[in-house]
Amino acid sequence: MKKTNVENKSIGLIDKTTIELESYLSKHLEEIIIEVFEDKIKNKKQIKLPFGNINFLTNYHESKIEVDKMVEKIGRICKGKDFLQFLALFRKLPFFIYFSIKKLFERRVDPKILVNTFEQATFFGTNAILNYSNNQMNLESIKLRYNFTPSSQDLRDAIKVMIFSIFTRHDQFYMNSMARLSCVNRVVAGQLMDIYNERLHKSKTKLSNVKDEGDSIILPAFFPEPLNSPKRSIVLENDNANRFELWIRNYFPGMKHSGYFLEKFQFLSNKDFEKKMGLSFEKWWKIWITINRILKQNLWIFLPITSVKSLNLVRLSALADKFDDYSDNCLGGGEISSFLNVCHQFAKQKYKHSPPSLKDCETFFNKLCFDAIHFDNSFIEQPFLFYKVGPNHFFWDYLRHGNLLNGISRKVKRTESGKKFEDLVKKKLFIGVKGIEKIESNFIIKNKERKKNWEIDLMMMRDNIVFIIETKHNFKSIGYHLGNDGAVSDRIQKKESELKKQDENLKKYQQQIYNYWKESSPIGAICILCTFEVEFISSFEMKYWLLNGKIPRICTLDELLNFFQKADLEQLLSHPNLIKFG
Repeated sequence: MKKTNVENKSIGLIDKTTIELESYLSKHLEEIIIEVFEDKIKNKKQIKLPFGNINFLTNYHESKIEVDKMVEKIGRICKGKDFLQFLALFRKLPFFIYFSIKKLFERRVDPKILVNTFEQATFFGTNAILNYSNNQMNLESIKLRYNFTPSSQDLRDAIKVMIFSIFTRHDQFYMNSMARLSCVNRVVAGQLMDIYNERLHKSKTKLSNVKDEGDSIILPAFFPEPLNSPKRSIVLENDNANRFELWIRNYFPGMKHSGYFLEKFQFLSNKDFEKKMGLSFEKWWKIWITINRILKQNLWIFLPITSVKSLNLVRLSALADKFDDYSDNCLGGGEISSFLNVCHQFAKQKYKHSPPSLKDCETFFNKLCFDAIHFDNSFIEQPFLFYKVGPNHFFWDYLRHGNLLNGISRKVKRTESGKKFEDLVKKKLFIGVKGIEKIESNFIIKNKERKKNWEIDLMMMRDNIVFIIETKHNFKSIGYHLGNDGAVSDRIQKKESELKKQDENLKKYQQQIYNYWKESSPIGAICILCTFEVEFISSFEMKYWLLNGKIPRICTLDELLNFFQKADLEQLLSHPNLIKFG
């Protein structure tokens, strides 16, 4: 909601749909939440409400049945709903429901887990609406999504879909935790899961709101500030005293420099990407940067204050509109033809010597449109951004920016991902770790018959300790993320086995390692697994850790860099898996 005053007269856009929604919520929201939560509240075990602690008496398969039932309920509610209107209602809800749940169950809610659950639930519910609702493809103006009067039943159903989505994602997190129990001592399971969750939280992309001219990807952050926080109120004003007061609801835009993602996903530059996406990765990336530039120029938060001040009322109102959309539901959109033309013009300005063509922009758009035929609505990481809602109209889902490249990565063959990840690790270590003279790649140890016995991905020495680093670029399976019992335990055991194999090789071939580094007086050597994703560590046994309870030997690149930058390497001399020379 926003307003502007010119000569003390109130003018501007009135969002009739939100007014109806807020009126209904003020009367019925807590009643609906309690109704949906009723069975859970009556359950003396209270296994679902705490949004955190695990009850080890809970049966995994009972939880699985419960999740399946909730998914069925969501499908039944969404079936036959008008896609456009129901999605618009649903995406306005997280803020309202978040604070109501926090208020009703204040003592039993872990804020970090609750925020994460809401982010995931919004994806999950959106996927369900895409999958089950009725998209009539008849929208003639994008602003009509704010100009309808929802029925009481639709309002109630949208709230229920959000709450059931929260339950579903929370319970899948819960199942994921329970699936680890076969691999862990239950006495310390809670502590190990807390450490894992904290490591996951730290691995999330850190966003910035710094105004710069660099190529950036615009990413949303859920906005859990208290209702009375002054941070929720923003004033947008020009030199003519045209003034808009904006109130931030659900999301706030941030950005991350595109180089971060380009390094991380460079492995997508292959023939299968071009086959699946219709463009070379180079062309696709240029258009991806271009549409983020378009979005960035339409979000006043990223513009210099002087530029905003000099805007006329029409342009100021348009910026207020865009920001309000972003904050309210993280959905944009408009006319397809106009968007493609703007995209092409922006690309020509930026890439003067080899710009993507208009046809390239059309291909980019079409390949990133929702496709119901090839859609698994159970998983949040999807390879699309856009939803067609009319012959020449579309929704642009800004919420999907952060997971887009992960979604595409699951669609495309990753033939060279291992080698490119290894190169990235080598580059980052060489730049980010002091005291390294060289890093050996693909060091091969052969037997007497000159056959390869062991190939070491990366090997380097720091403070007279040789570090043998095996790089692993493997995505966790969809089954893992959904909490499937076997997928979780298999992943944990596989990573532990890979580390064990490295340790066995080091013990067996320690003399060859010493011989290679002997002129530098090495004291000993230790193996590390550097992984693309954060991996769960199933024990506090020191053999799994570099710094016990903080940085494991199966660690991400960021964790490895952090270890080298902050750790006292002398502590490693007493490590049970360090092989001492001499």
